[in-house]
Amino acid sequence: RTTPILCHRAGGFEMPVLYREFGEDKSWGDHGFLPNVHDTKIAANYVDEIAPTGLKSLSKKWLKYQQPTYEETLAGRSGMFEVTGKEVLGYGLDDTICTDALWNLFTAIMEYERTLDVFVEVEQDCQYTVALAMHAGVDCDLEKVKELSDRDQLAYDEHWKKFHGFLMDLEWETRKLVPGPDGKNIPVSEKHKWPGTFFAPLTEISAVQLKRMHLDLYKVPLKTQFRLPEKIAEFFIEKPIAEAILAGDLERLNAEYEARWLPDPKFNEGSPQDVATLMYDVVGCPVRIRNKPTEKMRKEGRPGTPSTDEDAVKNAIAFDDLGEHTEMFETLLELKKIRTRFSLFYEKYPVLVHWKDGKLHHNLHQSSTSTRRFSHGAPNLAQLPKKKGREARDIIVAPPDSDICTNDLGSQELKLQAWSSQDQNFLSCYLGEHKRNLHSLTGFGIDQKRERR
Repeated sequence: RTTPILCHRAGGFEMPVLYREFGEDKSWGDHGFLPNVHDTKIAANYVDEIAPTGLKSLSKKWLKYQQPTYEETLAGRSGMFEVTGKEVLGYGLDDTICTDALWNLFTAIMEYERTLDVFVEVEQDCQYTVALAMHAGVDCDLEKVKELSDRDQLAYDEHWKKFHGFLMDLEWETRKLVPGPDGKNIPVSEKHKWPGTFFAPLTEISAVQLKRMHLDLYKVPLKTQFRLPEKIAEFFIEKPIAEAILAGDLERLNAEYEARWLPDPKFNEGSPQDVATLMYDVVGCPVRIRNKPTEKMRKEGRPGTPSTDEDAVKNAIAFDDLGEHTEMFETLLELKKIRTRFSLFYEKYPVLVHWKDGKLHHNLHQSSTSTRRFSHGAPNLAQLPKKKGREARDIIVAPPDSDICTNDLGSQELKLQAWSSQDQNFLSCYLGEHKRNLHSLTGFGIDQKRERR
């Protein structure tokens, strides 16, 4: 009980796994948990709160040692059953040796920076609560998931039908320079419609073109290694189409294709490229928000790409940049919100519920952000909606005779900093009858600093 036990990510692996195996066997640990555990994953955040905390990443960064991967250990063999006992032992002990070496290094750094006592006092007991939370899990109402999923699917279909109509009506004009009769460039106008809203005939009978026709007609990608048209013809159930392909008759094939073709706008609301094309190229919305530029962009003096997230769309609506297309983008926002709920809840929760007890055993990552907050995963229970769509919170069921409540305090770090510093400008944002806006003050200060430069 007094000898330190070193683990890496103990709260998400060793602790809950061994607790499940041994239960509350107090003869060998604290309520069945490993006693006196020190976690190098948490310690790594105290040493460098920005760097990745995976064991292999830490070993490479701090120990200058590249740990072997599972694939490298197998070396082309089909499984661990083909690996020698010595190799298996070496692969397993490698993590143990690296964890021990990292702990020795991290304790030296934390002692030097006077954070070791804080690490032990704040983090050590907390990790047992984290492990117990993962072991206990939470009840999940899958019937509620199904109910909300069905309701949102109907709403999505309705919004998509409306958005589909907007795309069908889109028509815009661009101008480009082409060589004139005298050799000088002259401006020429071109009219465009959104892809999938007009029939585009095949230009040749090739594998690429036939796969595009297959996707248009059957709404399913054609996955085949065949490259010869006569082989691909077998995948078309309509005899006239297959015969036209085999005969190499492009005109007849396009006639059969067009007779069966239906408009289907090609748009993915989750694609930044599709949204950017619609927002900036088609509608001509001015760029008000940009993404953070990459390192290469910064070196070349280029700004970040135009943003297509919810804030960018809302800003465009607020500034009336979209004109007659405002309703189309409001519909797009609804589609994106519904699709987000599908990806976060309806598609994930049913497959993450444990087969044995019907609970969600999500991961609480302790001290895993730059401010040493918790983060969540598999699934992220911190992403449950607060306002619109908050009915999704009913998916998580409270234990009998209990209620689930929130104890979150907005801007808690800033408020603690204001109290600790006793800075009058800082305090004026939280005390008194006429509270000032901290973010406005910060922005004003940055602007003043720029002017002085």
